[in-house]
Amino acid sequence: MNIVSTSNRWLNRLYKTVAILLVLLAVVISAFRLFLPYVHHYKLPLQNYLNETSQTNIAIGTLSMTWQRSGPILVIGDVQVLETEKASVFIEQLEMQVDFWRTLTEQNLISKDLLISGARVNLSEKLWLGSKENNDTLGKVKKDSEANDIEVISDLFLNRIKRFSIRDSQITVRNEAITRSIRLNHLRWLNTGERHQAEGSVVLNGLSSNNLQVKLDLLGEETSELTGQIYLQANQIDITPWLDDVLVLEDDKTKTDINFSAWLHVNNSDISRLKINFSDSSVQWQFEDKKQKLTLEQGQLLLVKGKTERSLRLYSTPLALRLNDQQPQQFSVTLAKKANDFSLNLSEIDVAILTQLAPLIIEKKETRELLSQMTLTGKIEDLFIRNQNNSLHIVTKFSAFNNSFSHGIPGLENVSGILSFADNYLSVDFTAEQGQLDFDKLFVQAFPYQTLSGQLNAVFDDKGWELTVEELDFLSKEINLSAQVKVEAPIDGEVNLALLANVSNGNAGLVGRYLPLPIMSENLVNYLNAAVVSGRVEDAQVLINGPISHFPFTDGSGIFVVDAELSESEFKFVDDWPAITDFVANLNFTNNSMLITGRGGELTGLDVTGIRAGIADLANGQILKVDAEIMPTQARYIGDLMNQSPFEDSVGSVLEQLQIAGKISGEFHLNLPLNDSDQALASGIINFDNNQVALQTPRMDFSEVKGQFRFSNDKISTQDLQLKWHGLPIKLDISGMDKADYYDTDINLAALWQEVEWLPFIPEELRRYTQGELLWKGSLSLHEHHQGGFSYSANFDSALKNTRLLLPIPYQRNAKQENALSVQVNGDIAQSKLVLNYGDKMHFSGVLEHESTAFTRANLMIGEGSMALPGDGFHITTKLENADFSKWQPLISNILDSIEQPSTSSVQENSTPLLAKPKRIRGSIGQLSLLGQELNNVSFNLLDKSQWWLLQFNAKETRSQIKIYPDWLAQGLDINAEFLSLPQENKDNDSTPEQISLQPNKAENDIIFAEIPPLRFHCDSCSLGSVNLGEVDVEIKRIDKQNIEFVDFTAHRDKTTLNLEGNWLHNEHESTTTLVGNLSVEDVETELKAAGYESIIKDSGAKFDVNLNWDGGLHDFSLSHLNGTVNGQLDDGYLADVSDS
Repeated sequence: MNIVSTSNRWLNRLYKTVAILLVLLAVVISAFRLFLPYVHHYKLPLQNYLNETSQTNIAIGTLSMTWQRSGPILVIGDVQVLETEKASVFIEQLEMQVDFWRTLTEQNLISKDLLISGARVNLSEKLWLGSKENNDTLGKVKKDSEANDIEVISDLFLNRIKRFSIRDSQITVRNEAITRSIRLNHLRWLNTGERHQAEGSVVLNGLSSNNLQVKLDLLGEETSELTGQIYLQANQIDITPWLDDVLVLEDDKTKTDINFSAWLHVNNSDISRLKINFSDSSVQWQFEDKKQKLTLEQGQLLLVKGKTERSLRLYSTPLALRLNDQQPQQFSVTLAKKANDFSLNLSEIDVAILTQLAPLIIEKKETRELLSQMTLTGKIEDLFIRNQNNSLHIVTKFSAFNNSFSHGIPGLENVSGILSFADNYLSVDFTAEQGQLDFDKLFVQAFPYQTLSGQLNAVFDDKGWELTVEELDFLSKEINLSAQVKVEAPIDGEVNLALLANVSNGNAGLVGRYLPLPIMSENLVNYLNAAVVSGRVEDAQVLINGPISHFPFTDGSGIFVVDAELSESEFKFVDDWPAITDFVANLNFTNNSMLITGRGGELTGLDVTGIRAGIADLANGQILKVDAEIMPTQARYIGDLMNQSPFEDSVGSVLEQLQIAGKISGEFHLNLPLNDSDQALASGIINFDNNQVALQTPRMDFSEVKGQFRFSNDKISTQDLQLKWHGLPIKLDISGMDKADYYDTDINLAALWQEVEWLPFIPEELRRYTQGELLWKGSLSLHEHHQGGFSYSANFDSALKNTRLLLPIPYQRNAKQENALSVQVNGDIAQSKLVLNYGDKMHFSGVLEHESTAFTRANLMIGEGSMALPGDGFHITTKLENADFSKWQPLISNILDSIEQPSTSSVQENSTPLLAKPKRIRGSIGQLSLLGQELNNVSFNLLDKSQWWLLQFNAKETRSQIKIYPDWLAQGLDINAEFLSLPQENKDNDSTPEQISLQPNKAENDIIFAEIPPLRFHCDSCSLGSVNLGEVDVEIKRIDKQNIEFVDFTAHRDKTTLNLEGNWLHNEHESTTTLVGNLSVEDVETELKAAGYESIIKDSGAKFDVNLNWDGGLHDFSLSHLNGTVNGQLDDGYLADVSDS
């Protein structure tokens, strides 16, 4: 047999054997497949088998088997693997593909693949931990049955099933606090010996619908000994429910979007470490309709499981955190968490981010509102936050911190310090530099500071919160302040603020910033800022205690006080009034009122000690009242005050006209509505006490002024005003008010002057002409024109009731004859026009120039007649019916002497006299009695020449020109008459015995002797009665006080001449006139006939020597009083026969 045939034969046998086996296998398989529909009858045996084998209590709901290409598939449904108090395992469907051939060969059920669908595993966290702990006891304690069941089930899936898949299943692990579920969408598991690998996607149930990709690689035979690593890949996972322990907002208002890669390190079936690499993860929340987003852009976290239950620790690399669209910030974080203990450490973070997180982590509404309104900014360093048993603890350092005012907590800037918060107790030690302290609406303006330090404590509880600031020290360029603050904010009550502050070294010019804003209108703020111009606040206290909403506590619910001492300050109480300088004062605010009390200072030189400026109601009305008592001070300061006030054109102009000297006292009051400054009322009183007043127009000086001057805005008045004018008492009543075109000041004057008071002011030469008291009254109106300029009018009247004027007729004033005196004056700033009337027989008018205080034009009218102002100079005009020269000559001489009398005042010697000497005197007299002679139809014109007065004197009896030299008693008179024709006196034999015995009047002769000047007299044609003296020359000289010498008396007519000389001796003891001379007559008969005598001497001349004397002066010559001798000698001629008749 060859090899080929042998091979074929064995191959044939092999083929047949295989075929038989295949047929048998097919039969077996077919038989098995025929058996499959009846598998459910074996449910209980299978269930018992499994329970006996694994010592479990598995309950199978359904059992079926199908055949697929790879073999039979056992389908078990509604499998209750475990059902206890701590654990339950339920599988909706379990599909197991049997490895048919291995099962046959190994004669043991070997599954090729296992698919679990709809599994529901519900475990207690304690059971898992307890199972591990029981395992750690190394068998010393018997395992609990539930843990044993879990172990058996775990062993089944780890060691007996090589490969399985899980779909649409859920694992739930619960503890006392929360329940966590993991949904397994699809998970493929592979067991290779002790190595267990898996991958798939899971969903964290209740967190997000997005998948969490997971990969698992573990080693170990038992569930309690697994070691390895789990990798997670998260994409937009919402972990909000997992943050329930941290976040306080409702889940529907919070959303997280987490993206990360994570590595979980498993050791002995515990997750010991978790490493997370974040990318663009965020937390979003909505609070009060405002959306916020906090984004973690990048960073890594390392989470390490703690040794105690539900404890862990977390560490980070630098994380980039961004809030909304702000710039990202780098920080690192560490976190520790236990069951009821959570702590967090941040390296540094912006305060603004933390305050934005307040709605997430702070449950109390009041605290959240407080933090929100404070708008915190700054930098937090080394922040530690701990939440233990729902008790929040915070400790941190902060710098560059800023906050806004809220609930009585003042705003701060550039603050650094340490903050701690524990058990609802907040403590902050802080210092600040170069910032502002802001009390919001409590004060007008924030307080800038250089440094600020203090300690803040706050307590938060269910009743509200309370804040206390201890030892607040404030230092700035403007003010130094130390304060204590306490704020109480009950939930069901009002916020109460208690503030006590001490202020020193403050800038008073900025006092408006330190004042309470809620009670001050914009007008008041502007007023106070403008009023207190500058100065220092030496010492001040601020006290506030009461409900903030009731500030400034007008209802009595609290107290508000500001009490400040000002020094070196300048206070401008009204904008258009001058300021008080060097003001030392007390500034006080009490609740709704303000009061400034001056302790010293000057107002345009006035001492304002005691001045009070106050506002009784700062919230309503806001009427400023200023009351000042003016201490005795120089009067010019009052004028300065008014001239710098709105009353410059009223009260100021009046005082400018009055020019008060000496010290005065008084009061000043101001009522100023700040909301309507046009309604301001300024009033005051000026008390005069022996002051001097110089009225400028018309120029009058007053002394010993007493009484009161009052003003109310632009109205002025006086009370009991008395003064003296050159020592003469006058009573005044002054009133003034503003009118359309000018300010009108009316002055009523009245005076009663005794003779001894007013007579010395009459020139000494004129005092003899008046006697008695002088009663007069007058009115003066001063007009200050609004467009500029000044005018006035005045009237003065006196009935001269008890005044006697010893003037020549017709001006004498006595009880029988009354002549009233009236004066009218009108003028302006440059000049005054004066009109004086004495009865109807004397009138004076003139123009007084104020600059020179002299009349530039004046006219005196003596007698009745019309008067018009002449040209420049003083003019006198007369029109009298009768005049006696012996009466008028002394008066006129005395008037002229009084005008030209030199003054004893050196100042007045160089000044212009009030009334210059007359430039011209003219007039007419019906009959003039002159030295015993009557001159009729007299007219005269007295002209002022450069070196003398020239009197043009004309009458029926004479025509002459008389030169009157300035010092006429020394220089004399030059009389040049064209003619002089005096009537013949009555013959002595016609005189009565009384006339013969009449002696010269000594008093009259005293006056005449004193007034006779040196005299040079020339007359072209003189006659005395019937005696024609021809041309006459006379010269008279004053030798001394009692001798007047008649140097030469010459009269010649043709060849008849008369030469006389002599003197008049007049003193207290005697008055005698002596004449010595000679008479040469050409024809005695002619001369006697001219004299009215018949002559028996014919054709004869004569020469006579005379030596005569008589008592009195020349004007007293009378044959009845003539003494002396006459010696004569006739020359050629004869005596005619004497008639018997």
